[in-house]
Amino acid sequence: MEIDAISQTYSPEIACVILCCRVFIKTAAVTDLEHFVAHGDIDWEEVYRVATLHRVRPIVYRVLNNTHLPESTLIRFRNYCHALSVFAFERQIESARIQQVLGQQGIPVRMYKGLDFTKVVYGGDISLREFTDMDMMIAPGQLSAMVNVMKAEGYVCSQVEYLRRFPTDFVTNKKDICFYKRSPLGRLFGFEFHYRPTNFMMDQSLGFDELLGKDSSPFTHEQYYRLMVLNHGASDYYPNLRSLVDIVMLSQDRVMDVPPKLRRYERLGQELTSQLLNCPAPAGTADRTLLKCATLITEWQLTATPRTNWERIYMHIRFSPSILHKLRSMARAVCYFALPNERDINNVQLPSFKLYYLAKIIRLLNISGRFKKVFSWS
Repeated sequence: MEIDAISQTYSPEIACVILCCRVFIKTAAVTDLEHFVAHGDIDWEEVYRVATLHRVRPIVYRVLNNTHLPESTLIRFRNYCHALSVFAFERQIESARIQQVLGQQGIPVRMYKGLDFTKVVYGGDISLREFTDMDMMIAPGQLSAMVNVMKAEGYVCSQVEYLRRFPTDFVTNKKDICFYKRSPLGRLFGFEFHYRPTNFMMDQSLGFDELLGKDSSPFTHEQYYRLMVLNHGASDYYPNLRSLVDIVMLSQDRVMDVPPKLRRYERLGQELTSQLLNCPAPAGTADRTLLKCATLITEWQLTATPRTNWERIYMHIRFSPSILHKLRSMARAVCYFALPNERDINNVQLPSFKLYYLAKIIRLLNISGRFKKVFSWS
């Protein structure tokens, strides 16, 4: 899509953010950006808001900082990126410390995504990519021991009771367990320990070994490409510009291959990067369902529409290649909504996991207060 068309149809601000991403991945020249800025009526507060929603503030700042814009225009970007750099460094130290502490207790974990991904893919500059939690891979059999260590380190987790009482159901229904703690400076450290890459709604059986290999060598662009096609594509349906920039940074000037189960999601990403980031159009013809989904996601991205669980579940159903697959996705969605979670288990003691399905329904209907006498929800 042409930048001028995006600017006229949607807004100059989303056009500016997209153009910054194109300059960053070298599918547009910085002179194109300078010309656009010089001849456009741009609300820079709105540019910051759009860049925030798309999680590309460091990229936008890096690109705009090399233009002739007044320093005052970029002050919010500069302040955020400075804070991100400091916090990324603190997270790097804390990640290494937690990995060492767990290793000393005989609990092997491995950092991936987040910091490690940024170092591998963004030239070692950990301040160039927005991220929140610190991600580690762990064997499911090590979860209980890991929980004890993390609690001793001052971290809290709302899922501990779920894991303790129903470990088999937890491992079956979840893909990770999360811990949080405030740093001495008040910043929130968050760890996600993943024992598989796929979530409940995904009709996929891929594991870490198939995506990242079994050895302990540093992760490569090829391995991370497979993982991000799964995470950004099959799980989240490319929710923002950051997800598309990640895919381009991984695959530019490289020949990539993904498992057959991920090829439609890879093609979806290629259609989106072609339309939004001016990358080469993919070869061959995609199926009609895929192209319609690409058009819908493009519209969401251009209007900076935040994606919720509802949209993701809708996309799981809509992107399915056949009626049979759509019915399977719809059935999984029904199971997902009925599935008890840590909130249900933390709020009431019941003797079996199956009873929590009823408790979940009661909790959801309890919005009107009709069922307050059945259970006392905290």
